[in-house]
Amino acid sequence: MPVENRSVSGNMFTTTKELTPFSDNFTRINGSFTMNLTDNTPVDVNESNDTAEAEFNFTDPTGEIRYRVVLTNITRVGEFHPVFGGVVDGIAHGKTGIDTRLEPTSYAYGAVWGVGSLYINDTLVSDNRIIHAMAIERVRSPEQQGYRLLFDNELPHRGIQAHLVMPEMVMADNGTMPEQPVPTNYTLPNGQNQTFIHVAFDSPKLQGLKILDFNNATAVMTGNMTRT
Repeated sequence: MPVENRSVSGNMFTTTKELTPFSDNFTRINGSFTMNLTDNTPVDVNESNDTAEAEFNFTDPTGEIRYRVVLTNITRVGEFHPVFGGVVDGIAHGKTGIDTRLEPTSYAYGAVWGVGSLYINDTLVSDNRIIHAMAIERVRSPEQQGYRLLFDNELPHRGIQAHLVMPEMVMADNGTMPEQPVPTNYTLPNGQNQTFIHVAFDSPKLQGLKILDFNNATAVMTGNMTRT
């Protein structure tokens, strides 16, 4: 967390100066996803041959609101950081300068940046939403230990999680990313509207890549992700 983004009380850091979708507050929900990623181009170019398909289905904590997020296009050239043609496998987040510093530096088996559509109870409510979806090494502690976001030196370097992040941004016709709250139609316990989406899927299955175990072991799992 950059020092300039931290609030201070006396001689202690307290919290972030702005709200973020990366806190340790979580609620278990029901959902599923499919994601097919192909990394053909390793650099940011408009002619990138990377391809991606993804769809996420999940509920709100009450189970009464059904969300569907569909990836409609990938972003081939990043505005704030490289996106490696849209799809990447490799080290990201944290100290890398790739995407947010609020996640630990971690290995991504596959990640995509793009835009998509948000449906609520089968009705399209917002289009051209900024989307970041990824399957990465596990970055949170087990639920029994609070599902806490880990620091770099705490990562177990085994296991896998998938994440869907939909920040408060849309893709404009001119290619910029203006801020716009996500219309989740969900009210938080404090009475405020939730204006972003961050959903984590524990223990997803992969096809085409080995699940790395940095303690000199590997395991092969099945699923829907490939690279060339």
